[in-house]
This record gives sequence, C-alpha cells and structure tokens, in this order.
Amino acid sequence: MNDAEAKQDENKAVKLKRTDQTKVPMGVLDGSFSKDWQQCALACLDGVYLLNPQDKQQQRLYQHDSWVSSVHWVAEDLIVSAGYDGTIQWFNPQSKQPVDQLKLHQFWSWDMALSPDRTVLASVTGQYLAGGY
Repeated sequence: MNDAEAKQDENKAVKLKRTDQTKVPMGVLDGSFSKDWQQCALACLDGVYLLNPQDKQQQRLYQHDSWVSSVHWVAEDLIVSAGYDGTIQWFNPQSKQPVDQLKLHQFWSWDMALSPDRTVLASVTGQYLAGGY
C-alpha cells in the first residue's frame, strides 16, 4: 500500500463521538435497542433494565438468579436474556410480564447471540477451573 492509498484508507476510518451519557444503578454487561430506537434493554449485574434514552427514565424489569450476561430485543413485545444462572428468559416489556424460561447450561452463559432474522439463538458456556485450560 502506498502513502496515497494509506491516507485514503485512513480517511475512511470510523470516527465515534459521545453525544450522551446515562448512569444506571448497576454495571452493564450488554444492551439492545428496540427496533424504533426508543428504548434500550440493559443486561446488568442485578437484572434486566429498560431505559428510555430520551428522558433517561429506567426501571428494572426482572432478574435472573445471578448476573445477566446478555440481552436481545427480539420483537416489539419480546426481550430475551441469558444469565450466569445458565438460563435464558423471555419477557414482555409492554405488559411487564415474564413469558418463559429455559435452563440451557449447568454453568453460566457467557454470551448469547441472535440471528439476523431472529429465529436462532445461540448461547455460549464454559467453566474455568484453577489450573485448567
């Protein structure tokens, strides 16, 4: 790559700028916006929070038996979360009611991913034991 190409490539770099900041009561491990970007579900150490980025209003929707490691907004009326309790939980943010829960792992879920078409969910687990790999 010559200098001109490097300079052109440098100009294409993504530049980020903080436009806002919001504090929540607990550490955030993951977040997911609703399709209309009006609400954000946050996976926190003490549960799943719903945050309105416009007015900063927030409320804890529900908890796992341990830390919540990841959260995804599946549909307008459905949030799914995975936790260190090895379960995934579905929750309706509109009715504020749980929908279902499933124990996936005997150990914690490190992370969870949702396919772009929102039909497949994958959860990753693993246990580190001192002295092990």
